[in-house]
Amino acid sequence: MRKSKDVRPPSDIKPFAQTPLNLDVAIVGAGIGGLSAAIALVRDGHRVTVYESAAELSEIGAGVQMSPNGVRQWLEWGIGPNLLERSLMPSEMKLRRWKDGEFLSRTELNPDFERKFGAPYLVLHRADLHSVLLKHAVKLGVKVRVGSRVIEYDFDTPTIKLVNGEVVQPGLVVAVDGINSFARSQFSKFPYRGPQKTGVAAYRLMADIADLKADPETAWIVSSTDLNLWVGNNCSAMSYMICNGKYLNLVLSHPDATDTSNKSQQELTEEMLSYFHDWDPVLMKIVEKKKTIQNWPLFEVDPLDKWASDSGKFIVIGDAAHAMVPYLSMGVSMAVEDAAALAKALSYMKDRSDLLPALQLVEKLRIPRTKRVQEASFSNGQVLHLCDGPSQRQRDAALNPSAEGKLLDNSPYGLNDPKTQAWCYGYNVVRDVEDYVRSGGFRVNSHP
Repeated sequence: MRKSKDVRPPSDIKPFAQTPLNLDVAIVGAGIGGLSAAIALVRDGHRVTVYESAAELSEIGAGVQMSPNGVRQWLEWGIGPNLLERSLMPSEMKLRRWKDGEFLSRTELNPDFERKFGAPYLVLHRADLHSVLLKHAVKLGVKVRVGSRVIEYDFDTPTIKLVNGEVVQPGLVVAVDGINSFARSQFSKFPYRGPQKTGVAAYRLMADIADLKADPETAWIVSSTDLNLWVGNNCSAMSYMICNGKYLNLVLSHPDATDTSNKSQQELTEEMLSYFHDWDPVLMKIVEKKKTIQNWPLFEVDPLDKWASDSGKFIVIGDAAHAMVPYLSMGVSMAVEDAAALAKALSYMKDRSDLLPALQLVEKLRIPRTKRVQEASFSNGQVLHLCDGPSQRQRDAALNPSAEGKLLDNSPYGLNDPKTQAWCYGYNVVRDVEDYVRSGGFRVNSHP
């Protein structure tokens, strides 16, 4: 595990662009969303400092699937070469029946998605992604301060007070502090319920590719970069390779019925088997190769109707505003879209009086978009987890033609439904901002 302390940019870095007004921006949270926001803003000439509560930036986590709408922004920000060398590009996703692995449907991913949506569908380790973003942000001039937990916000001034007593007064505060956001809890005018359990949790397993290749019964799963997803019986099991083909990442979704926070590896394994023991024997042979197992309950947050302060000097984005379940692979991409929308909106400012209208523009476009994706992601999980019965048979019948290579006009599974693909993965957030401004929906204040 590699760890980073405070990181500061080289002294000779110059911004890529100069907006009419450059701000001192404090970003709270150095996760994937926070670093994406930092990159987007520093490229436009803003002076960006990221404040992270952790004492060190530890590279932890599991696999992550990245949809084209998020990848496209990173490519436009110049991250492509380093990102792609850490990623795999699966050709397709195969949906399989839970009991016996029967092939239910095929979703073409690469190069199909890149051709249709302008960027590939990627899978990689979350730690690799974070490392790429951190290095790129620092190279561009972003300052990252660790051990800098924010304990108090003034949303009007604005100021943030750090745990060491230091008070920082930037021109704009951007809170990207994740699903357990302290900023959100302070900003919301209504009683804040905190993250809400969705009723679903996920066992996350890692297996060595070498072990899988050595067994004739499991070698097939790592013979290509394809994703395989077993579905049904209130559960699902996703598999894909990460770390340039060194590990197989397995995500086994299941009902969130017990607190497993203090359970041992053996106890977690026993509980996992209580859900999956009668699943496809081939899948279970793969699961037997695991090196580690963790269980992560899946949470959502209630959608916010307001992201920006009335002063126009604070905004909350990313999971802090709209955490969602992963069944459309859109959680990270939503944070990236937020970052791109914020940078583009700020580019229209002429002076500081334009800051509030710019943040309101972000709200206007992002709140309905993220709500729609959050709802669709949850619904997609319900479709995948159908128990055997009439609804399951209807779902499978609708999916089956794609297993034979036929294109579907519509599908109950969002990832291979053309209409869902179009509005999810074909969406261009920068173009959306530009179109809205061009239509007269947003005007900067008049200045003499």
